[in-house]
Amino acid sequence: MMLNQGLLVSTLSVFCSFDIVVLPIVFTLKIMDQFEVAYRLEACSKRQDICACMTEISGVLYIPLVIRIFLWAYFGIATLEVTFYYLAVEYNKARRVLRTMFYVSFFTTVWVGLALMFFVLTFIFLSVLVNPAAVAPYVISVAGALIVVASIFAKLNRYCVRVQRAVSKRLIMYETKASRRIPPAVLDALMSRNIQVSLREHGLATPMVLFNCGIYLTVMLIVYMFVFFGFIAFTDVKDFDSALLNDFLLIVIIIISYQVTVAETDSEVLHDKIDITVENIMVSLNSIISMVEDQIMLAETLVGRMERRVINTEAGEDSS
Repeated sequence: MMLNQGLLVSTLSVFCSFDIVVLPIVFTLKIMDQFEVAYRLEACSKRQDICACMTEISGVLYIPLVIRIFLWAYFGIATLEVTFYYLAVEYNKARRVLRTMFYVSFFTTVWVGLALMFFVLTFIFLSVLVNPAAVAPYVISVAGALIVVASIFAKLNRYCVRVQRAVSKRLIMYETKASRRIPPAVLDALMSRNIQVSLREHGLATPMVLFNCGIYLTVMLIVYMFVFFGFIAFTDVKDFDSALLNDFLLIVIIIISYQVTVAETDSEVLHDKIDITVENIMVSLNSIISMVEDQIMLAETLVGRMERRVINTEAGEDSS
């Protein structure tokens, strides 16, 4: 079970690394596609050869083309860098050049994405001022989901900190007993190396926290898709009263999701959950410590036998 959990955490770490590589280009590619479509529709609306116009590349359309080429080049560089990192390829001159290219392209991609996000948010703010009833559902859904996911992240982090503190207290009490059988230096090195491993195996690590946040966002995305399809099919989104009703429904959904995922449970139940997690972690650590104790006892036994053999040999030589 512990091996499967360790494999799961390692797999999630790899997926998180690739997500960090991919996420900066997804938003930028989407914006470039929408910009190109909108520009072509506007530029070709008064032309007779609409089909030929929709395939032409001229003027400002070279900007999304260049950005796409750069983003795909960045994706190739980043994929190579992450792959070589996890395969532990020797860090030579070629790797140094590749990593430098990765850093430059990564920060350039992030800067372009943030700049486009700033422009999008600016126009969203202006659209809210012009037509708040039409934009309010989208603002409420996005803002509510972000607030809840931030609360989930904070709650899980607090839980991880409380478990770590409880484990540290238990270890301080245990070290006084174990130090009689294991040298303090060996015990400290053993504890510091295996505590974080045990915490990760029980899901108390940043990748698992991010994974839970990603699950919430995925579920909310599916819920929003059904809700907005319902809005479009059964309500008049341009009507002010209908817009207020839609906003109220979205707020109710966000409150329910907050109560289900973030709202604190009974303190006794929470303490029991923490105690169970601490006990599981201590069982893992105790098994490791017991194994080391057995090895130390075996080594002491072997050393004692060797000493007795040396003494017996010396006694035989003296008697002869």
